[in-house]
Amino acid sequence: MLVSLSIANWMSFRDLTKFSMVASKEKQHGARVPTVSALKSRILPVATIYGGNASGKTNLFKALAFIRRFILEGSKPGGLITVEPFRLGPEGIDTPSSFVVELLIDNRIHDYRFALTRARVVHERLAILSRTSEDLVFERTMDSIQWGQAYQGDQFLEFAFRGTRENQLFLTNAVSQRVDRLDSVYRWFKDCLELVAPDSRFEPFEQFIDERSRLYSTMKAALPNLDTGIHSLGTEDVPLKALGLPDAIISKLEQDIGENGTVRLLGGTGPERVTVSRHRGELVARKLVTKHLGADGREIRFELTNESDGTQRVIDL
Repeated sequence: MLVSLSIANWMSFRDLTKFSMVASKEKQHGARVPTVSALKSRILPVATIYGGNASGKTNLFKALAFIRRFILEGSKPGGLITVEPFRLGPEGIDTPSSFVVELLIDNRIHDYRFALTRARVVHERLAILSRTSEDLVFERTMDSIQWGQAYQGDQFLEFAFRGTRENQLFLTNAVSQRVDRLDSVYRWFKDCLELVAPDSRFEPFEQFIDERSRLYSTMKAALPNLDTGIHSLGTEDVPLKALGLPDAIISKLEQDIGENGTVRLLGGTGPERVTVSRHRGELVARKLVTKHLGADGREIRFELTNESDGTQRVIDL
């Protein structure tokens, strides 16, 4: 779980700002707040951030989203890092932005931090914390690296670091080189962190709402009770060429979608709620449609774009 997040020189945050899930000494409802032995502290099971418009709530969320994206995807060779530094001060965009996360993984606190500009990573560090000690895994400064005692002399780690680009995290490259000893933080961001923005949609939704799915009968029964007028949902195959996608996008889909994988297309000129999946080696596009009952009891097909904005949001929720 996330124990704390600290950011500096990011969007509206000029100075170091820390969000912490460590509980205060308040004793009310204390039985519901678990103690983490690795910290000898209590950790909140839930927290809420509230404040006025333009107070930074969304920017804090975007910081965590950026950290996740940069760890999992990185930057292209020779490309700029898509960091958004504070722009209203004298420091300028070349001043590094810094990010620190403390994660509880397997009952151990992982302190992972990095600082970067749009051109390169200038600092990166991973350490394992306990109540009484800090075990360094590695600390990277520009193009040099220092290893913790348990990792010194590991030639595979040295090889992985030498292959790390200046605009790339060593952690990201190490995992891509199958350095399993360093994948715990990467796996947490990949498998445990779920970010739901105000405009988020449930991406796998369309993949499962069809007659073959266990969810189909449940959704078919629920929708009439939501006063949408929809009798049922369905999906239709769409020729990939009919979506009017640029060749570059099709090439990326060919590259990124593995067997039985699915991605959702957002925006563009094609119909909304479109997924592209790979089945038996071929890319298949599908779109979500709705069905209403006509006066004679027959189901009549509608495009989802024919439904009201409120109905579309209800379906997403």
